Amino acid sequence: MGTLARYNVLIYFDTASKRRVVEHVYNSLNPGGHFFLSSTESLFAINTQFHLVHFPGATGYLRPANASYAAAPAPINSTEVKK
Repeated sequence: MGTLARYNVLIYFDTASKRRVVEHVYNSLNPGGHFFLSSTESLFAINTQFHLVHFPGATGYLRPANASYAAAPAPINSTEVKK
């Protein structure tokens, strides 16, 4: 996958769930792919693998082109997601 946009999704999760969701996104994106969130969301203190990038009118996160694929994290259990 080259580009993924998720708006107002992470705001409903606790920190541990955010980290797991973002790790899944990271592993789903091709190296050099972009991940976009809403202006109210951030990966600050959630993930350090993505690189913050600025576009005209938008901010996104880049999966570095030289990044290798990591082992997939454990599946997210819907009972673990807290609102």
